[in-house]
Order: sequence, then structure tokens, then C-alpha cells
Amino acid sequence: MGRPRTPIFPRETIAWKQVPEISTCRRIAVSLIEMAIITGVIVRVLRALFLTQGPTQSILFFGFGLALATIVLLGMATLHLSNFTVRHWWWRAPAFAIVEFLAEMATSALLIWLGREPWGASGRAEMSDLPSIAAGTFLWRFIPIVAFALFLALIVNAVRAVVQRREDSRERRGVSAPEI
Repeated sequence: MGRPRTPIFPRETIAWKQVPEISTCRRIAVSLIEMAIITGVIVRVLRALFLTQGPTQSILFFGFGLALATIVLLGMATLHLSNFTVRHWWWRAPAFAIVEFLAEMATSALLIWLGREPWGASGRAEMSDLPSIAAGTFLWRFIPIVAFALFLALIVNAVRAVVQRREDSRERRGVSAPEI
């Protein structure tokens, strides 16, 4: 039959007696606070760069900037969530979105103080524009992150169900599962 396989998407996390040394990148990816802060700073700086540099009237340039920021935002959220089982995502995704939003607003306040935050009420943003910037940013970060996490959870559960059905089918026929 062969040795028992570890499932691709485990339902339970494992407790190791000896925890292997994890790399710095992995340690950051596991930390909700660190990952969300890094994401917030990167997304806000990318936004400021794409709105102030390059051809400002180009829809293609603006679209590329928006797509890049979205890829960074959802990619970093995915990188963090992938370290945990799906049952922990229900609180991790909203918490990630909130911490990311707070980091973005802190970065925005710093950019306003430096005179580098674009798109205020009249030209460059001022501190009085921060509440309106925050209101729009919260919706455009919280909803996509939570919706994307829900979408990922549905996909993981669907793949898990398909893999489980195949394994059950093989066991009934007496065929061993292929080694991965």
C-alpha cells in the first residue's frame, strides 16, 4: 500500500516536539501585525508614486498602478493566511485588513506631513483631508481582503473535498495513492 500521505490541505495543525528553525521571512509571514504593517506601507507608497510620477492622464499607467497595488495587497494577505488553517481565517482576514488600514493611514499622515500625499480636497492632501482619505481607504481595503479570503476558503474547501473523494475512491478499490 505504501506509507500514509500527509494531506495537501490539513484540517488540523500539527504540534511538533522539536520545532525547526524558521527563516526570518517565514517568521514575518506568520506575524499578522508585521505582515499587515509592511503591506500598508508598501501599498500607500505605491499609490503615492503612481499618482505623482509618470503620465498622470494615462489610463494604462493608472490601471497598472492600481493592479500592482491590488496584487501586493491580496498577495500579502494570502501569504499571511496560508500559514494557518481555514478555520482561523474568519478573524485573521478582518484583523489583517484593519491593521493594514491603520498602517496605511499612518503612512498617509507621514506623507501629508512631508507634503507628498497626492489627491487632497484641493491639490496635495493636508491633515484635514485625512478623515475623508481614511473613510475611502477603509472600504477599499477591508471589503476586498475579506471577500478574497472568503473566495480562497471556498477554493481550499472545494479542492480538499475533491482530493478526499479521490482518496476514498482509491481506498475502496484497493489502489495505493501516488507519492508526491
